[in-house]
Amino acid sequence: MTLGGYLAEGAGQWLGGNDPHRDNRFENEADFFADTHRNNLKDCIGCSAAPGPTPPPAPPSPCLPGVGARTRGMGLPQCQ
Repeated sequence: MTLGGYLAEGAGQWLGGNDPHRDNRFENEADFFADTHRNNLKDCIGCSAAPGPTPPPAPPSPCLPGVGARTRGMGLPQCQ
């Protein structure tokens, strides 16, 4: 399929008194493909179930990177 071929098909249908979209062989082929593969696409993108709400982000950790046992007794959060 090329743009020129698609336009020529539509123009030919229109000039022949037909609906250029409904009677277009490219449109018919695309509709057939979509109908054939609709369920596979839904499974692939997860359309079978509505997405749930996005959970809120986790609160930031009070621990600094690398803080551990060496800070015990200094009043800092105890991190593992």
